[in-house]
Amino acid sequence: MTPPDLSKELAILLGRLVYYSGWVEHTLGELTVLHHPQRSESSDTSWGSSGRGLIKGLRRIPNPDDKLLAAISEYEELSEWRNKVIHSGWVDQGPEIIMGFHAPLQRGVPTMATYALSHSLLDALIVRWTQLSSDVDDLVSVAMGLKPS
Repeated sequence: MTPPDLSKELAILLGRLVYYSGWVEHTLGELTVLHHPQRSESSDTSWGSSGRGLIKGLRRIPNPDDKLLAAISEYEELSEWRNKVIHSGWVDQGPEIIMGFHAPLQRGVPTMATYALSHSLLDALIVRWTQLSSDVDDLVSVAMGLKPS
C-alpha cells in the first residue's frame, strides 16, 4: 500500500511541527542537565528523552519556579498532540481538513482511532511550540546564569 500524496501545505505544517517539537525537546533535555546537581558525573538527567521520560526528568528538577512549571505543563500537553500527529497516517480531505488514523496500544492491544484535524489547528499548535521554544530558551539562559530569573 502506498501512502497518499500530501499537499505541499500539509507537508510543510507537519514538518514544522516535527522541527519545533524536536527543538523544544532537545532544549528541555539541556535544562535537565543544567539542573542536575551532579550533572558532570550523572547520566540520569533524561537528556535525550522525549515524552514521558523527559517529563519525568523535568519533574525531578528541585525547586522549580512558576515559569518552569508552566513550561513543563505546556510541554506535557503539546507532547500528547505531537505523538498523535507524528504517529498517525494522514489523508488530505480538502484545502483545510485532514483525516488521521492511528493505532495506539491500549492495554497491549492496538486499537484503530480516526480523527479530523484542520490546517489551522496544526498552525495553532506550531505557534504554541514556537512560544514554548522561546520560553524554554529563556529558562536555559537563566539556568546558565546568562539572564536574571
